[in-house]
Amino acid sequence: MRPELNTLTVPTFPRATDYAGVWAIEPSAGAALWSLAQRMDLAAHVSAAESPKLAAAEPYQTVKAGAGQQIAVIPIAGALMKAQGSMSSATSTVAARRAVRKAAADPDVSAILLHVDSPGGTVSGTADLAADVKAASKQKPVWAFAEDLCASAAYWIASQADQIFANTATAMIGSIGTLAVVYDLSGAAEQQGIKALVFGTGPIKGAGTPGAPVTEEQQAYFRDLVEGSQKSFDAAVQKSRALTDKQLAAAKTGGVFGAPEALERKLIDGIQSFDQTVAGLAAEARRANRSSTTRATGPIPDRSAAVEENVVPTQTAAGTVPTVVVAQVPAPSANDPIALMRQQAAAEVERISGINRVCGTNTTLAAQAIREGWAVERAELSALRASLASGVSAANPHAGPALNFGRGRWRMGAEAAPGVSASEALEAALRMTLGRNVDRDYRAEVCQAAHESFRNFGLQQVLMLAAIQNGYPGSPGERVTGSNLRAVLKAAFTGSDGSVDLRAAGVSNISMSGILGNVANKELLSGYVEEDMTWKEIAAVKSVSNFQQVTSYRMLDDMEYEELGPDGKIKHGTAGQESYTRQARTYAKMFTLARTDIINDDLGAFDDIRTRLGRGSSKKFNKIFWAKFINNATFFTAGRTNYISGSTTNLGTDGVGLGLGVQAFRKMKSPSADGTKAVNADTQNPVGSAPGGRPEILLVPPELEGIAEVLYRNQNLGAVASNTANIYANKYRPVVAWQLSDPAYTGYSATAWHLLNNPAYLAAVVVSFLNGNMSPTVESADADFDELGVRFRGVHDFGCDQAEYLAGVKSKGAA
Repeated sequence: MRPELNTLTVPTFPRATDYAGVWAIEPSAGAALWSLAQRMDLAAHVSAAESPKLAAAEPYQTVKAGAGQQIAVIPIAGALMKAQGSMSSATSTVAARRAVRKAAADPDVSAILLHVDSPGGTVSGTADLAADVKAASKQKPVWAFAEDLCASAAYWIASQADQIFANTATAMIGSIGTLAVVYDLSGAAEQQGIKALVFGTGPIKGAGTPGAPVTEEQQAYFRDLVEGSQKSFDAAVQKSRALTDKQLAAAKTGGVFGAPEALERKLIDGIQSFDQTVAGLAAEARRANRSSTTRATGPIPDRSAAVEENVVPTQTAAGTVPTVVVAQVPAPSANDPIALMRQQAAAEVERISGINRVCGTNTTLAAQAIREGWAVERAELSALRASLASGVSAANPHAGPALNFGRGRWRMGAEAAPGVSASEALEAALRMTLGRNVDRDYRAEVCQAAHESFRNFGLQQVLMLAAIQNGYPGSPGERVTGSNLRAVLKAAFTGSDGSVDLRAAGVSNISMSGILGNVANKELLSGYVEEDMTWKEIAAVKSVSNFQQVTSYRMLDDMEYEELGPDGKIKHGTAGQESYTRQARTYAKMFTLARTDIINDDLGAFDDIRTRLGRGSSKKFNKIFWAKFINNATFFTAGRTNYISGSTTNLGTDGVGLGLGVQAFRKMKSPSADGTKAVNADTQNPVGSAPGGRPEILLVPPELEGIAEVLYRNQNLGAVASNTANIYANKYRPVVAWQLSDPAYTGYSATAWHLLNNPAYLAAVVVSFLNGNMSPTVESADADFDELGVRFRGVHDFGCDQAEYLAGVKSKGAA
């Protein structure tokens, strides 16, 4: 039986409007759709019960948000075609146009949200829908929300909205490009003994007929169709997204971009959840309505102007789709007192209605606002502040749907999170967004609250939330831009009026400086401990309460017990008078989170805090510590019995040098209590008290690391196994400090080594930290007026001083 030929010319689909034109679709999605069509039993498919060519327009879903704001949510999902296709779940662009126009004309709808999850579709119908979206945006705010995929024709449509937001960083955006696929099946037909004869008028008529060859002229024709459609696509995107020629060329690769890259390429305006987008759009609608009201006596605002694009009726297979046009209302003449009176009365009715709406159940406040002639904005802010202080819920368009502040604690929706502050949860959420493991630093309920309500929060959202709680008239979904950055920062760090710190007054439970400071401190500590911590192996740590010089006395005394004499008197011991001084000093660095980092929502700037402030502090500490330790020519001396030299004192695998060091350590003697050194008349050896303890640490430069490890781990002495047992095995733990042989330090040496006591018992170097705080501290604040951004100040108070010279022996390691 002869195999049945696939005679489908992609993209011609049965009852998918029999479309054979140019497509604007993400390539992999298009390939999957065409592959499905090729595999189908087309005869059976075509003979199936006929479905309506045009689906009835589904009523859009209305979402209530903010103070009386209703958002029309219009889905743009699946493959996009003028009529519904029969091979996949698709959106009819004609039905979508009806929904957009109906929502634009509906007085109860405050704004429109396009909920997009589509790979694109046919060019036919897309341009018309995009034009209707643009026209609707002149009447009321129109935003687009990309759930997972907003590609090709879907992006063409979304680009005409005022703003575009992506759900997560994994959402795919773009695929700016058009294509048409035509199969030349003439070779396959010839193999089957089939010859297609096309009788047409002109060289193009019948181009792409299955079984007929596609000539070069016909190929050029199809190519021109694609390029012509692409020009329309490019022009729409470039104008609406305000892209330069260079930016457009970089974006129109035909491929999709992850949301962060799409944001960088100006294809979208932000990355946030659906709820945050709805809340932000509600606030934008409120501002748009407010603007229309306050300018009622002047020219009609742009959003209320008559639609100039696509105002003619559009004829479709289902009939005429009407275009809704909002008529312009002329401003009343100053010579018409009746018209002016009517307008003033209407404005007063709108003011009273607005006050009642934003005050909600707080009728006392509403009455005061109406009686005293407050503007709606003032009443709205007062209602919000009253709800925060008393716990009475107000109709607040600025509060995100997942947040409710009241009665001194923080709630997430209807579910309370007792004992979890908003600041604490936001702090944990920021660190989660940074990719840090927060389980160790925060309680389980804090982590859960952060995950549920603030997941994927960035700098912008935290700053905006803090600003709102301090009186800024914004919404959690609003973006921080160059135009509002100063106001947002001022409110977030001080309060909206710039003079009253609302946090101190108890109105807000979000402390922006506290949140950023705590996050920065944890990041800084991470960077601090990532640096070289070798100093902890050999130093003692002490605390000081101020920056004054502290005098400490060395462990030199004659406190050895003596036998009690017949008289029963106990002899007094004398403390040694030899001393050393300790003092903490302040080291600091300033770092600014620039306005570009905030506007770009760049949390990577916190990694700079870790590297610049955290590691920077550790580097400074190490420089000071090792400079003090290595410059020890007057600290380790033969006179103090803690220094040896000579050709046999080198550290070798034979253990000779190490043995001399151990011997010298055992023979160290402290001076008498008066600081003098007595000697035995016969042996000339020092007479005094041994410091006690035993050497535990073998401090070496990198050049001696291998030898130190051999002496510590090998059971036999020498470079190879021998019968000579290594009596030093597992006794003197090697500690390697690269600074010991660095020429940048005075007193450096590649041959010198040290045998040291346990610093918990006796330490050659002591480190003093102010109030015992071993790690640096970060403080944050709004930058000065002449600098937009947030400043971080890293401060570390410490001092490093030589202490007990009997804590160890230094060997020159050479003659």
